[in-house]
Amino acid sequence: MTPKRKILRSPEIAGRLRGLRASLRERGCDALLVTKRTNVRYLSGFTGSNGWLLVKRHSALLVTDSRYEEQAGDEVREATLLIAGQERLSDALLRVGALKGAEALCFEAEDVSVALHGTLKKTFKGSALHPLTGIVESLREKKSPLELASLRNAVDVVETVLRDILSDLRPGVSEQSIAARISYRLREAGADGDAFDPIVLFGPRTSLVHGTPGPHRLKRGQPILMDIGCKVKGYCSDITRTFILGRASKRFRAAYDQLQRVQQAARDAVREGVAARTLDALTREGLAESGMDTYFGHALGHGLGLDVHETPVLSSRSERLLEAGQIVTIEPGVYFPGEFGIRIEDDVLVQREGSESITRFPRELMEL
Repeated sequence: MTPKRKILRSPEIAGRLRGLRASLRERGCDALLVTKRTNVRYLSGFTGSNGWLLVKRHSALLVTDSRYEEQAGDEVREATLLIAGQERLSDALLRVGALKGAEALCFEAEDVSVALHGTLKKTFKGSALHPLTGIVESLREKKSPLELASLRNAVDVVETVLRDILSDLRPGVSEQSIAARISYRLREAGADGDAFDPIVLFGPRTSLVHGTPGPHRLKRGQPILMDIGCKVKGYCSDITRTFILGRASKRFRAAYDQLQRVQQAARDAVREGVAARTLDALTREGLAESGMDTYFGHALGHGLGLDVHETPVLSSRSERLLEAGQIVTIEPGVYFPGEFGIRIEDDVLVQREGSESITRFPRELMEL
């Protein structure tokens, strides 16, 4: 039997579990083993690095190891808590008969490795294993007021640090140094930590879409691209701005101004019911007016939440229509190899009659 523990309550998490169970019933699934860390957190409140959540039609069980016994006792909501001994998590579930009566065990296909699948198959011989894709992620797309509050705070922290770091952008400073200062100041400003490693690039290296900060030092007249995100209560922000140290060339300013116009047009077009691919196409058509569409190689944006990259994806391949309550990034960019790159990225809330840009940091070109 599973050890008897008081189950702590959360109306928000209870609602999430109800939605998940409805989806499981539609698929004829008796139980879902949730292994992805952000999905475990979303459905139980547990923030540890080693824990699974077994969701059945009338119950939920969080299994973790003894390192997290006290933490899990404080955090876990709407689930019974099981602490594994020296055994594997799967063996602990087997020991207490957690899958008794479950003929079909579903698992998160995108998170379970071949090795783990083999372990599950060997451990739970009495249950047929069925992969599911995106079942929890689809529930996570629409953000609740509590989630939105954390996302807004994460944006506020990044904007505070962005304003602060501008005074450090002087000739001779290195990309690595600025990136390190950003990470430190994000925590000082109240973040849990980075949502991803900060991207800080100078000069011609700004054309590297996801370049890694190096020892390269800033020179007057060079562009500066900074892509920064942080987590607040687990929720991510993701903001990019491009600056110039000194005066911008006519070519750079023309490219920047055009990119800013199409980014504004895309943000203005965000609303419930619009197709993700329509937004992507609108941006490419705007860039084509100046022949810059061939220098825009990535998708227009992506969903944002507990993971920095979530669904929906705003790309030419997407079949999705946007829904009110989603948070998406709008981040067109143009990248001229060996010359410069420019990206402007905002975090935007989809609404029924339009949208709200949660990001408020200025988008006009700043010459520092």
